[in-house]
Amino acid sequence: MSAVSIAWKADGEVLAFVVVVATGASTRPSPWAVPSGAHVLRTLNDCVALHGDLRAEWPGGGAVVIVGGGFIGAEVAAAARALGHRVSVVDPLPAPIGRAVGPEVGAHLAALHHRHGVATHFGVGVQAVEGSAGDLTVRLTDGAELPATTVVVGIGANPNTGWLAGSGLLLDDGVVCDAQGRAQDTPGVYAVGDVARWLDPDSGEHRRVEHWTSAVDQARCVARTICRPDSPPLRQVDYVWTDQHDCKIQILGRPLLGTRTEVLGRFTDSSAKAAALYADDEGRLVGAVTMNWPKAMVTCRRLIGLRANLSDAQEQIQLPSHCRPT
Repeated sequence: MSAVSIAWKADGEVLAFVVVVATGASTRPSPWAVPSGAHVLRTLNDCVALHGDLRAEWPGGGAVVIVGGGFIGAEVAAAARALGHRVSVVDPLPAPIGRAVGPEVGAHLAALHHRHGVATHFGVGVQAVEGSAGDLTVRLTDGAELPATTVVVGIGANPNTGWLAGSGLLLDDGVVCDAQGRAQDTPGVYAVGDVARWLDPDSGEHRRVEHWTSAVDQARCVARTICRPDSPPLRQVDYVWTDQHDCKIQILGRPLLGTRTEVLGRFTDSSAKAAALYADDEGRLVGAVTMNWPKAMVTCRRLIGLRANLSDAQEQIQLPSHCRPT
């Protein structure tokens, strides 16, 4: 959706206007035809359709193949496994949600899925999905063939900017904005959420962050800027969580900017607490991944916002004795 605010004089003359573009993103479409039975997951209708297949009485409980090991793929894998399905995840990357956490922590998350009986095929792609719903074959680029009753495709999303073609707005993987959400070179127009690509005042790069927590922070910043144009730019700490099997995983900041990773606790034990702290070359804490440890998450989020050092986080996060490695 988009929000528009216009001020009028009594004679009908327009005095000022503000437009906030908040049209979100759409699922990147599956490369395989709809008759193949491949699901995508973004809307309520998508959810209802997938729920119907996952609840269907397939022989032997059914086999689910998930193409894409990002947040959607990993969470669907956990949900399908909990329903008793045989589950396989396929992704060209070496680990689930590797684009967010990197290979080291990604390997721990892959092990989490293995402990719950999920088969993984990482480092390979999908050549084709053949057959029809209930009787599918997923052919991989390494020659393997995976039988499936249900296929779920989660390969990302595209910003909804098509309707803005010819508008004069600068579009580049979203509406390009400054650090307060103002569309570049277009006064009176702002953009927030999945459709917006904001300037990061710290790195100097434009980024589009597909987390609803980011959309909330951006909306708050835009509202403040509209009322007070001299308000400071947004310096947000990226935050997203994901529930996979019996673990809550929370991701803060930008782990992939880290050149050094320190792990506290045990990612290998789903009943324990763990945190991975990421630091850059200067020792500054730039990201964190926590598992079942909300207190560590809160501490890391605060310290990342303060641009604190890794050593500060290590001093302030106290690992319970029963969670320490033996």
